[in-house]
Amino acid sequence: SRTLFISDPTANAVYAYVNEGLYWRSIPSLTGWVVGKTSGFGTDMDLDAVNGRLVVGTPGSNYVYVFKRNTDGSWAQDRAIDGGSLGGSFGKSVALDGTRLVVGAPTTTVKYYSVVQADGSYRLALGASGGAHLYSLSGGNWIYDRFLMPDDTGLPEVTSFNQAVTPAGEGVVAFRIFDDSTWHYVSLGTHSLDINTSQGNLSENTVAVLYGPR
Repeated sequence: SRTLFISDPTANAVYAYVNEGLYWRSIPSLTGWVVGKTSGFGTDMDLDAVNGRLVVGTPGSNYVYVFKRNTDGSWAQDRAIDGGSLGGSFGKSVALDGTRLVVGAPTTTVKYYSVVQADGSYRLALGASGGAHLYSLSGGNWIYDRFLMPDDTGLPEVTSFNQAVTPAGEGVVAFRIFDDSTWHYVSLGTHSLDINTSQGNLSENTVAVLYGPR
């Protein structure tokens, strides 16, 4: 591409120039076209020169705008992606690669849950950990794909494992479960499932403890 883009989020605009060999010729600047949804336009942008698309983040309004290059080198409005329901400064960062678009939302408040957990209403609040939203291009439209969560290096890679122990008077196998930042020892007694209280009790956000015949 012979086009140069310079963003000015304070003016909610992206200025465009085309290289003419000895000088850069100014062409019409780019702005968001949805009324009231242009705050921070140009905070981040990414260019797919091969496919002629430019994506511009507008986190102040939780919006992303996509422009497409015309045959004469000008740029036209293509799609506007409304991230208002997602929030989290949607559009603070953007990355475009062919049919894939990733939109960063660094202040997103995340709550984690499993579709098969015992308590269907429980949500584990992870705070404003942020995240990113993935879109796929299909039929000229950007279709929402999935939410990408940051990796939490503070959690153990293994959350449960078998451990050979010998409770008083019995020879059994026990395992440990990571819950509420604590490892809990669970032993299989002769007739019951016992939680070692010296390690603390499992709390209500334990998804499930299952065991079968020994």
